[in-house]
Amino acid sequence: MLEKSRPEAKSSFSLPFRLTSCKTVLIEITLGGQAASIVGEVRLDKEPVAAAPVYLYPLDIELRRRVHGLGVTSTGPDGRFQFKTLPPGAYLMLSTMELDEFNEQSLRQAGAREVALTAGSSKTLQLDLHVER
Repeated sequence: MLEKSRPEAKSSFSLPFRLTSCKTVLIEITLGGQAASIVGEVRLDKEPVAAAPVYLYPLDIELRRRVHGLGVTSTGPDGRFQFKTLPPGAYLMLSTMELDEFNEQSLRQAGAREVALTAGSSKTLQLDLHVER
């Protein structure tokens, strides 16, 4: 079952496709929605932290399936990170080297920050490196 173009779609195109029965059909492919992004910096005691892992956990199960689970990146030498081409939705974000298990409960207990993204949005965040003391 194919869906029709959505209003937020950026572009669509059609391609001829031959089925095994040798019948040619026209399939419309829609590239839709505007991706969101998050950029930011991780700090510890007001100083940028290089090579810090940054975790991005989609709160909605369907969103988790679409992005293949937990997202992770590392900060550069300047403490900066980025997540590009994210679908809209709600996420938890945390920078830490201390967690062994990543689920909504463990992330919230560690003080993860909730971030809501809309289509085409770009957020800039400052995260504190989570350190258990």
